[in-house]
Amino acid sequence: MEPMPMNDRIIFASRNRLGCCEGNSAVFATCHYLEKYKRNRETIEKKNAWKTEGMGAAFRQVQPQHGPGPEDIDARAVVNGLAFARDNKIVYSLSVESYSGIFLKNLKDDAEIEGHIIHDNKTAFLNLDYRRETDEIIASVQDSAWERHLALFEPKSSRYRKVTEGECVDENPVWGRQADRSIYYDSAGVGKDGAGRFFGVGEKAINRLDLDSGSITELVSVPKHDCFLPRVDQDDRLHFIKRPYKKPGPQPMTFKDFLLIPWRLSRAIYSFLQFFSMRYTGEPLSSAGPNPTQAKEKDLKEIFLNGNMINAEQALKENRAKGDAFPGIAPRSWELTRREKDGRLICIKKGVIDFDLTENGGIVYSNGKYLIRMDRQCKEQVIEKVDLINRVRVR
Repeated sequence: MEPMPMNDRIIFASRNRLGCCEGNSAVFATCHYLEKYKRNRETIEKKNAWKTEGMGAAFRQVQPQHGPGPEDIDARAVVNGLAFARDNKIVYSLSVESYSGIFLKNLKDDAEIEGHIIHDNKTAFLNLDYRRETDEIIASVQDSAWERHLALFEPKSSRYRKVTEGECVDENPVWGRQADRSIYYDSAGVGKDGAGRFFGVGEKAINRLDLDSGSITELVSVPKHDCFLPRVDQDDRLHFIKRPYKKPGPQPMTFKDFLLIPWRLSRAIYSFLQFFSMRYTGEPLSSAGPNPTQAKEKDLKEIFLNGNMINAEQALKENRAKGDAFPGIAPRSWELTRREKDGRLICIKKGVIDFDLTENGGIVYSNGKYLIRMDRQCKEQVIEKVDLINRVRVR
């Protein structure tokens, strides 16, 4: 198989890490905002330590309270979106605990201070795209409990205006190619019951927004499926991921669920007693009991990706059984799909978490285990083995 073209430059995000590939090697970069955030938290913890430590705290019978350590903060941080900007810079959004922001980073110089566009503790800045011709950023923002809307940032500014509205969740915006002022994105309605209480989010469809006229056109919707993460190629063909829609609310109990009730109840009782023992004695129920660290690692088989909880372990076994050359943790029902000019939907690849399109008609995608390049003949080549890549962009 021919090596990957050297002019393909790839950036990606794996949870809270940024990475870049040029050729067939990956280099990780530092999120300066996250590092600064951890240092500030540590400083605050040290300043307030006297309140819960020492003789004074013991006299007042104050229990020691320790905030999250660096590893805990890392686990709560996630890169929501990224895109190429001008020169050697990228723009990315990151959320950690209640804070969120958008930043500019120089990939050629990891030590260079990041450019700051905006950050806030009341608004979440999520997936985004950058238009190099005008220096405009289009991003999904959330400043209410359930709704997300698209916001257009002024060039080189933290000022923005919302360009979509309503009781909906608008995400994953990308600039169009042939129409300069068009934006493709996925959208789902917010469901509420008769009392106006949040009930769930509906099926995702893909829309196109014309910024000049303000008109919105629905391009793709598939009953009982989510259609999301739109990309448009040079021929103006729409690519996206299609997956089964999970209806909100309690799911019907299966016969297998009924048989497993006694085992699940006993596991729940044991877990509660184990927690009680660790909380008040610092020791497990038995020395031969489960190691908390090992239990934590085992729990990683349940992973929350792109708005859905998936069983990574089960998906990996299924992909291996199907004979995938590079099996990943994305369910096979997550299908990378292309809409042809006549409206036909073609499945290109099963088990895809995120992807982007190359200038020569190829595709770079992540399946949760590998970063893979696929050419126009669907021949695949592993670029790098990296777990949990959930954002991919190519230039």
